[in-house]
Amino acid sequence: ATASITLIFPQVFFLKMLHLAPTGSSLFKYLVLYPFVIRGLYLLRQSFEPLYMNATCLMDFVRLSSPEHYDVHPLWKYFQQGSNVTCEQLTGMPIEDFFVQVYKSGVTEFYIFYGLAFLYIFISLLCFMKQLFTGKVKSIVSVFAMMILSWNQGSLFHLLSHYQNDLYHLNGNVMHHSSFSVGGDNAALVNTLPPGLIINFIMNYVTIWMMTYVIFDYMKLDKWVYLNLAAPCMIAKLLFQMKVIHPYIHTQHKSWYGPFVAKYIMDEYQGHVLCHHVSGYCLGDAPTYSWFYDRLMFYHGKVYELGYLTFGKPEHYMANITMDYFLLASVFFFMFVTVGLTYPFLQKADKSEKVEDKASSKVKSH
Repeated sequence: ATASITLIFPQVFFLKMLHLAPTGSSLFKYLVLYPFVIRGLYLLRQSFEPLYMNATCLMDFVRLSSPEHYDVHPLWKYFQQGSNVTCEQLTGMPIEDFFVQVYKSGVTEFYIFYGLAFLYIFISLLCFMKQLFTGKVKSIVSVFAMMILSWNQGSLFHLLSHYQNDLYHLNGNVMHHSSFSVGGDNAALVNTLPPGLIINFIMNYVTIWMMTYVIFDYMKLDKWVYLNLAAPCMIAKLLFQMKVIHPYIHTQHKSWYGPFVAKYIMDEYQGHVLCHHVSGYCLGDAPTYSWFYDRLMFYHGKVYELGYLTFGKPEHYMANITMDYFLLASVFFFMFVTVGLTYPFLQKADKSEKVEDKASSKVKSH
């Protein structure tokens, strides 16, 4: 029986083998392991390059080149409480030279990451086009609803990754807040990928993909049409932010969307450059969910300001794991609510998909 099911539904069997067709139970188990898996991957990468993603050096990039930013940031200003060494002592070279070394070492990961992203987009687009031309896509209204939902899903991915990378995972994203540069680029994700981002981005994308799968499954929505369309939409949104808007607002000092959007909807120059890169008290994404994470940053910093936590202490590391769980729970909650709000316009699962799900369950039971 198992063999016949595998022949009829090979893609379901394959996804089950890779645990990429998650149930609520398997998602929960995965999320429990998440903080330890991602840190394990960081450590594995550091085993090949000990100073990869070194927090002291990343903090010193900002502390020494942009002290006016470092000294007012909600968390960074407390980092020195747990560190009595400098990057130059660790590396034995001038801080500017080490910045260049880190910058250049990220070029390979930059091409790997973008290569994987474009390959994934290409495969997902092919799958969606096949669904479109075989009548699996039921209405243009649902397509627009899925595009809007995928944009919001991209925002949640960005906020999760950005919060972790800047505030407590402290990976190479911090480099971009320094005043050091290579050829006018201070690691703004257009020519190099700062250390740790390839691990964080891929891990978080898979995590939110699994969350979305489970939510769509629970609500009896057509998950495969959505996931295939969401991949190019979501990644296009992120690439658009990184490759177009991000360098534009840093060089042109104004909103890319123009004065009307900046005044009445959102001002990404104000939010990202004048706030995120000055006081650090906002992450600079769309306002849909940013209000929550911006406020969370404020209270996160207060915990260090009041002395409840100190960088480098055991309780600091335990709190970081707890923060991972809190952020994951918040992303799942916001995604669930957003899917619920767009539910009337989204495409419902058809009978064939329900049959595949039943077959998938039989494979699991065998």
